[in-house]
Amino acid sequence: MKMNKLPKLSRPRALLAEMLADKMMLIHLSSLIGLVVPAVGFVLGPLVMWLLFRKAGWEIDRTGREVLNFQLSMLVGTIAAGIFSVILLGIPFLIMFYLMQILLPVVAALKLRKGERFEYPMSYPFVK
Repeated sequence: MKMNKLPKLSRPRALLAEMLADKMMLIHLSSLIGLVVPAVGFVLGPLVMWLLFRKAGWEIDRTGREVLNFQLSMLVGTIAAGIFSVILLGIPFLIMFYLMQILLPVVAALKLRKGERFEYPMSYPFVK
């Protein structure tokens, strides 16, 4: 029986960088769990992924904190907009915050795949 050989790793650093990028992309996209579990899923997904992967490198730790801070900021904004929606002023903000929670993590993951850095707007540093 002929055994398949493992491919030679000519560039271990490139492979390591790709693995780190994959973990960072998972952290960005984990916030989409909020589509399945409304409200807390947007925060819970990044929190769990950050806690699992943060020891793998400082880039992953920083990315996890950024995503978590953004999602916490959006949660606070959504709660405030929900309160103001009683007088109909908060409804446009509710829609805006919801769309930002969905679209910006996807944009961040796509930029990461291209090798670019993405900074989330309107993010307060809750987790330092």
